[in-house]
Amino acid sequence: MATISKSFFNSGAFNSKVMVLIVGLIAFNNATALQKTTVLNSAATGQFISVGPTIDPGVYPVQDFTLGSPNPTTVGLRWFNQQAPQTQVIRSINGSAWQTIQTFAALPDNKYASFLDENASANAENCYAIIVSDATGSGTSLTSPQRCYITRDGRDELVVHRLQLRIRVPDVKNAGTDNGVEVLLQTPTGLVTTVTNWYPRGNHTWLDSTDDDLERGTNKTYDLMLNNISQASDITLISLRKPGNDSVCIAEFELLIDGQSAFQKNFGTSQAPCQWLNSNNQLTAFRSEIRSSSAWNNLDLPFFFGIDGDWLRSRIEATFGHSLHGKGELRNGSTTTSRFVSESKLAMSVPIIVHDASILGDVDSTVHFDLVLSPTEDANGDPVTKLSIENIDADSFDLAAVLLPVVSPILYGVSTAIEGQVQQFAPVIIGDAPAGTHPCFSPEGGIRVCSGSSPRQVEAALLTKGRSITANRLTQP
Repeated sequence: MATISKSFFNSGAFNSKVMVLIVGLIAFNNATALQKTTVLNSAATGQFISVGPTIDPGVYPVQDFTLGSPNPTTVGLRWFNQQAPQTQVIRSINGSAWQTIQTFAALPDNKYASFLDENASANAENCYAIIVSDATGSGTSLTSPQRCYITRDGRDELVVHRLQLRIRVPDVKNAGTDNGVEVLLQTPTGLVTTVTNWYPRGNHTWLDSTDDDLERGTNKTYDLMLNNISQASDITLISLRKPGNDSVCIAEFELLIDGQSAFQKNFGTSQAPCQWLNSNNQLTAFRSEIRSSSAWNNLDLPFFFGIDGDWLRSRIEATFGHSLHGKGELRNGSTTTSRFVSESKLAMSVPIIVHDASILGDVDSTVHFDLVLSPTEDANGDPVTKLSIENIDADSFDLAAVLLPVVSPILYGVSTAIEGQVQQFAPVIIGDAPAGTHPCFSPEGGIRVCSGSSPRQVEAALLTKGRSITANRLTQP
């Protein structure tokens, strides 16, 4: 959705006053690519063996096999077909026996093929593999690595606006750590393509704040990144892991969605039962455990009316902390602050430390920037709200040479994160309240809906529970 790519920050054209993001609706990007292919014939599954070289002239293994899912009972498969007289799609649900669900005669050589499984199981692990053979019935075949999609549970009303993880470290000897801790809510990206891959994937957060994190005897709640998660059931696991030799003992962790408890695990506060987390031992709650818990199944999210100041400051601070991992950190003992300038402008300050910055070593500074909301038009001439990040500055002389290359991609992430929040706004009449027309900043540093002289449509979900609906019925105040 951003009009500026991350590569732009490395070009000579960068100007701190032109970082612009247009608020819009994020859709399922692969939906149009997942077209159903005609069934040509059916046959039994061949021998299930690993991918290897060609078994005979004209039979080559498939490549670039990926999955997508537009709804809980549909999974789209896409792969690059090299050459084979026969191709079969096989499926296993939650570890059940493999079954052939589709068989094709020769598909076009050296082209992408796609298939839409419209009989996938909701709230389940749907695993697939592609088998190619010479169709002679000899039983010899080549089978792709598995790809598994954990489908949504159908509770579309559980739209996620905020994710947090509360972590309690017990008051026992050596329980705390100074190392970074990473939280994953999905399997990681970058998995080896020759083994099983799971979808959806990629959501993770490196924890950091302006407090002294994960110290002995602490109980702190961290904001998490929202990438790849728009509904609660996009969360497929909760995993804590850390590098380094310094262990941390976890007494308890709790996942919060929009402030509501979604899953909690308590290990105990004494030396023995608390779970020691280190480079050799990560702590994970898998899908089956999460989705069978009472908190998950009874989850009921509150109405979404906006973002308060504490929430927005915490979200921005978490984005900085996550993005600085490996390059720096948030400065302990300081505070991320916001200053209300007007309904269209919020001045932010974030204290950071950048490590090993050229010949300067560690650079300790505070980054300042303005969040600006203003009216504009989209490509169709419809009124929308534009989010800009302007007036980037820092409390150090070396902003351009040292901090800007580090900070600019982070600000891109900040704008993307806020876009994901603002796009949930639909300025419509709620009860007896006057109709709103556009998102604006509140005096305490949050984002709410304000009234104006004319509606500025934001394509987003209505401010009520229920299915996401494009807000196309704005009214004059």
